[in-house]
Amino acid sequence: MNESTSTLAELRREIDRIDDELHSLLMHRAGIVMRVAEAKRRLADDSPPMRPGREAEILRRRCENDQGPLPAVVLARLWREIIAAFTRLQGPVEVALFAPRKSASYWDLARSHFGGGTPINLHASAAVVIDAITARGATFGVLPMPEEDEPAPWWPQLMANGPEAPSIVARLPFVSERGSNDTLEALVIAPMEHEQTSEDRSLVALGSKKEISRARLVGAFRTAGLGAKVLARIPPRGKFAEWLDLLEVDGYLRRGDRRVDQALAGDAGVERAVVLGGYSVPMRVG
Repeated sequence: MNESTSTLAELRREIDRIDDELHSLLMHRAGIVMRVAEAKRRLADDSPPMRPGREAEILRRRCENDQGPLPAVVLARLWREIIAAFTRLQGPVEVALFAPRKSASYWDLARSHFGGGTPINLHASAAVVIDAITARGATFGVLPMPEEDEPAPWWPQLMANGPEAPSIVARLPFVSERGSNDTLEALVIAPMEHEQTSEDRSLVALGSKKEISRARLVGAFRTAGLGAKVLARIPPRGKFAEWLDLLEVDGYLRRGDRRVDQALAGDAGVERAVVLGGYSVPMRVG
């Protein structure tokens, strides 16, 4: 055995030792997760086992501290698998997915986030997904990112369902390569309020009897100290009897947040405003 062969053997033994340590730490983590599950059972806590806000902060720390040769997107994918696997130790997780086009791509997006072992069911409409989450028939729903001029927008259903409606809790993908040509995005809904993180955006839906200019709506939020932009607008048509606007607002807003009322206090044209949820701002890396 020459010196090079000996060095390779030593390096491989070191890799094996690291693998053993990683496995031991994963088993230790699993034990702690089981203790968390037991504590939640004692408290009769029936909330979904996944914590989208906390998970986003974990990934943000991992990616921001990544200084090695391993690409951040790969690191994030590894951690997503770890998070998803350990979450399922706390209880069943099932995903309902609606993809009107590029269903395989949306499936891959959901699979990348929720892990290889999580059941994902593809549904024929967004309404079925929202109903499944409302009835607790699924843990999380994945729906396409809202766009202008959609033939069947899904987000007004979250306005109509009142306090029992699911909330938007995450935006996918959370970690992606800067400059990537893949622009596919989705939102995650769940029967829980979105969690506050270090960097958030919220989605607010507005209903008005008359058309209000986008600039006027954005300006109203800006006056209240909230940056905003209009993501989608629906004029009165079919089942929609009013003008509907979906705004992305900088920062964390809860349902019933007074800052929304303050922003719209001087605009009598807005009949109602509903915070649909929000998400931790996705990361672009590389």
